[in-house]
Amino acid sequence: MRHHVLIGLLALAGLARPAAAQEHPPYLPTRDVAVTYRIARVNQTGFSEAHLYFSASADKGRLEQEGATSYGIVDPAAKRMTIVMLQRHAYLELPYDIATAPGFVLSDRMTFTRAGTATIAGLACTVWTVQSDTITGTACVTADGVLLHGQGHDRKGNGSDLLATAVDYAAQPATLFDPPADFQKVVGVARPAKAAQ
Repeated sequence: MRHHVLIGLLALAGLARPAAAQEHPPYLPTRDVAVTYRIARVNQTGFSEAHLYFSASADKGRLEQEGATSYGIVDPAAKRMTIVMLQRHAYLELPYDIATAPGFVLSDRMTFTRAGTATIAGLACTVWTVQSDTITGTACVTADGVLLHGQGHDRKGNGSDLLATAVDYAAQPATLFDPPADFQKVVGVARPAKAAQ
């Protein structure tokens, strides 16, 4: 199942609340937004495309990856990840803890250093170098918290490059952040949701 990639990208998009006093980029968009990303992974040829939707009022994010048979919904406040499986007309709820999720997660466990500015997808963003015990990379984030570019790798050399190609500051309907009403909930699975390595 490809939902591990979805989880990794949601983590990369910074779905976490700030907790430290150090200078850092916003971790969440401050208003509703839809972003189209181009994704390249280390040691893989070609690109994939994904769409991230964020509701500032609901504090939820949704990610759809091109060609995938599932999509992910993250609710950080409830510490829940919902995987919606389109072909099965079902959905799965998993515990989600941004603090323990591996991968390129913007959080207070990282050190951020301003490294300049850039314009991506027609929007200005601040470039930050990012370091933690496991991840090294950069992130370019707008003043209102939209991640426009992120790239990083872990100690094993695994990594990815995420580039926004389109940003739409449109109101996101609440129905985007709930499973379809006619889908059945899959029960009996209680493993934690983790980001892609």
